[in-house]
Amino acid sequence: DITRSTQQFLDAGQKVMGSIRCKTCQMVYTPGTEDDLLHTKFCGRQHARPLTFAIAKDHRIISEDDDGAIVMIDRGNKTADLKKVAFIRAEVERLQRQAPATDWTLTHEKAFLYISQKKVIGFALAEQIDKARPVDADQEAEEVPSVKAVC
Repeated sequence: DITRSTQQFLDAGQKVMGSIRCKTCQMVYTPGTEDDLLHTKFCGRQHARPLTFAIAKDHRIISEDDDGAIVMIDRGNKTADLKKVAFIRAEVERLQRQAPATDWTLTHEKAFLYISQKKVIGFALAEQIDKARPVDADQEAEEVPSVKAVC
């Protein structure tokens, strides 16, 4: 009996042959394959340039200190600002490994960006609510009466 083998990879002097594990995201992939492309798409952008946001005169600065400023963006801002916030939100969701929101627009929420040296250091998305339900592990959501939300 003769067993035939098929060569899976060409040895062209690569430093690494076979699979490797990314030290950042722990994904196992083989360089030069579809897995490598997926890994680059998933993890490769994590080390890209920081997100930037230039503060303009028409932006609402909520707070300012020596290190940076907190800027509020809502639906009243320019379209370019809204697109930038949508991009920042998508990047935050990607880094948290959440499914991205599809066709999201800033309608009822307000975005707060902490900017230091034109870099986005912090991001918070706030939405006003009118009703809330107390958390009670022993009751079903339908059984718990809604109450007025108070901060």
